[in-house]
Amino acid sequence: MAVKQARPNHIAELTSGVRLPLVQIDDRHLKIILETISLAWHELLANGAPALLSGDEAEVNALLEPRLNHFCQTQKLWKDLVHSVHRGRESMSYNGAKIEGRPDLSLVFTVGNRNFPFLVECKIIDHPNAKRVSLYCKEGIARFVAGEYAWAHRSAIMLAYVRDGSSVTSRLAPHLIKCARARSDTMQTLSHPVARPDLHPTAQQSSHRRDFRYVGDSYSCEPGPISLFHLWL
Repeated sequence: MAVKQARPNHIAELTSGVRLPLVQIDDRHLKIILETISLAWHELLANGAPALLSGDEAEVNALLEPRLNHFCQTQKLWKDLVHSVHRGRESMSYNGAKIEGRPDLSLVFTVGNRNFPFLVECKIIDHPNAKRVSLYCKEGIARFVAGEYAWAHRSAIMLAYVRDGSSVTSRLAPHLIKCARARSDTMQTLSHPVARPDLHPTAQQSSHRRDFRYVGDSYSCEPGPISLFHLWL
């Protein structure tokens, strides 16, 4: 397979006037984000939307996005923080080799650089139907580690739609431990999930090393680790 070429000019345009990595998002804002996503989910459940429990990932996200955008007009703390929410908004990888990445939900803040929305990557967890935690890691966590997603940020959210009773403790933590024992740990886990009840009753936080380097003379440095906040609904 041919290796895709980097696009330094694209990255230079994207990062013009920006100091990387961006400042870590405040815990107060993380709390608002996690609580509001959870609120949107439970409101949709109460409305009896069947796709939440049986639809594919795109169907669920297509319900969550407009509800979160509606909150941009109705929920005070949310609308003060978030300008808009976009499903599948295209993004570039850290070196521009990939220019059509589509993270599930992009939160554009009311303040800050709108070229770098805060990202929420979503996955269904349903082991009996082949939606396993290995997929959550391979097509979720690994994309953050490799610099495909959220490479300018120090944190992001992994959102799971759980249909089989799984939890971060019962499924994700053991899988990350297993990956760490492998010869090549693609998850690059520095700290395994720990509960963050100060942010959300069920949220957990893990940390992962990122080995890529920013491109360009001004940014030829490493981004440092990324903190992932796991919200399993």
